[in-house]
Order: sequence, then C-alpha cells, then structure tokens
Amino acid sequence: MSDTPKKRTVSSSKLWQRLMRKEASRTWRRSKQALHQFTAIGQLKEEIALLSHYSADTVYRLRYGTMSYEYISPSIKRLLGYSPEEMKHIQMRDLISETRLVQEDMQSIECYAGLEAERKAGEVLQWQADYRMVRKDGQEIWVSDISFPWFDENGKIIGSIGTLRDVTARVQAEKRLQALSHKEAGVDELTGMVQAQRFDEKIEYELRRIKRHGGEMSLLLLDVDELKQINERYGREFGDYVLQSIARLVRGCMRESDLAARLSGDGLGLILPNTSVEGGYWLAERIRTSIAQHCFIRGMEGKDIGCTVSIGLAGVSADDKVTKDSLLTLAQNRLYAAMHSGKNQVSLTETVPVMQ
Repeated sequence: MSDTPKKRTVSSSKLWQRLMRKEASRTWRRSKQALHQFTAIGQLKEEIALLSHYSADTVYRLRYGTMSYEYISPSIKRLLGYSPEEMKHIQMRDLISETRLVQEDMQSIECYAGLEAERKAGEVLQWQADYRMVRKDGQEIWVSDISFPWFDENGKIIGSIGTLRDVTARVQAEKRLQALSHKEAGVDELTGMVQAQRFDEKIEYELRRIKRHGGEMSLLLLDVDELKQINERYGREFGDYVLQSIARLVRGCMRESDLAARLSGDGLGLILPNTSVEGGYWLAERIRTSIAQHCFIRGMEGKDIGCTVSIGLAGVSADDKVTKDSLLTLAQNRLYAAMHSGKNQVSLTETVPVMQ
C-alpha cells in the first residue's frame, strides 16, 4: 500500500458554485458602481434642470436644417410667455421685428431672412445680436442672443447652442443716451440724419462757396411714397422702422462729403457738393432703385413689404443766380411732379403730365 497522499478532488458542482459566487461578487460590485453613476447622473440632471429653470438666461439648441429648437430651457416661459413645447413649433423669425448685430456696432438690420440663410448654410460661427421681439401677451421686449456653432461628428455645422436674455432695460438706456447725444448734435433721433436747420445752413454755405470759387451742387428732396398708408395699416412703429431702413439705404449710397437731413415726417433731403445735375441724377436713381428693390420684413406676419420714394432734383452752378429759398422751391416743385406722375421716380421737371 503506497504512502503517497491522495490529491483532493473538487466536484464539478462545487467548482461551478465557486465560480458563480465570484461572478456574483463582480456583478454586485459593477452594479453598485453603476448605481452610484446613475445616481450621480440623476443628481446632475436635477441640478441642470434646476439651474435651467431658475436661471435668468434661456439655454437652447437650434438645428439649422429646420430652424427648430431641439432643446430650449423652461425659463423661456418667463422670457417670451411660450412653453418649451410651444417653442418647438414656432419659427424665431416670426417673433422678431428688429435685429441689431453686435459685430456690426449694434446697427439695426432688416434682412433677418438673409442672416437665417447664412446660418442654415453653416456660414455663421459665433452669433451675437439683440432682437426686438413680441411676447405671447403682445408686449415688446429686447432679447440678447449669444450662440456658438454646434458641430456633428464630421465637423459640419448643423446648428447652434446659445443663450437668450432679456436686455430691454439696457437697450432703453442706450436709446436714451443716444437721443440726448443726437439732440445736442442737431441730429434726428429716428433716422440719424441732421435736422432741417443744419440742412439750411449747409445750402447757404455751398452757395457761398460756389459764388466765390466756382463749382456746382445738386439738391435732392425725397418723399416716402404711401408712408401714411403704411402707418395706418401696420402701425406707426413699423412705419418708423421703414423710415429708419430707408435712411440707412440712403446713407449707403452717399459719399462722405454729402449731407442728408430729415426735413419732415416722411421727407428727406440730400446736399451733394461738387456734383453736376447728371451726377445727382445718377445718385438719385441709385437711391430710388435700392429702396424699390428692398424688402422690409414685418416679423409678426413674416411678410415682405415693399416701399418706394419719389425724388425731386435741382442743380446749381456758378453761373446760376439762385438763393437758398429759390433752390428749395425748384426741388420741391420737381418732387411734387414726381409724386403726381406715378411716384417711384426721379423728376428733373416741374411739369405734371396731363392724364388722357
């Protein structure tokens, strides 16, 4: 009989039980870790939801393909009066009546549709603008929009992630300061153009210059066609917006040496030093065309509203014996002829065609 000790053998059932206990222990540890992770994630979600709800800023994620919000925080209800669910079915442009781009020195623009197209095409990166918006209750407020591009896995811009904030108080303070500055400088608050007194003084100065040194000058008087009807149909505020937009278009056609003024509710005037009648007519046509081709966007209804101007043109050279009053009268008569000859035209004559 051998003295060699026998090897202990473990039955397959006991081995299986041992393996199962180890696996159960590992599973328990993993489950415990996952539970902690889920708990942490849940707490984080609760904290984010709490911050989103009570934050002064509204956080959003906007997809450019449809220009719809995939996410917008609950604070949008306090800002605009609409719930996050309602905002998913609302186009932002329908609530905007004016846009001021921060990167363009807070200049108001009217072509929000064009900017929207650039965003859809992925051509806009960081976005910072102020919008004049209409709340659900009809109240108008100013909202600041600061956003950054949202990229897909291939690096393509598919939307933006940003914040919205009520900045009505700030914009109103800016406008009060601007109005005070314009008043001191003799500038019309609405259009940013000089007032009638400075316009008259400039005409007198140019006439003296021409008399002493020779040269020439052109004078344009503009009247916004149907502005009264626009005010009556869409409201005075939209009419002011149209006049502001026309003033910007006019300035975009001018030279630095030219002077523009607001002379009446819907009347503008331009003094063009060292400009012949032919040169004045070319500039007048450029202004008339740019306004006639422009679309004035009315945010609430999403309508593109057209508008035109009538222009009277008068010129003076060193050989002419004119005064300020006679020059203004000549330009006014030609403006009258343009207004009563079909509008949307530049007139060099005082004759009104007789209707057959």
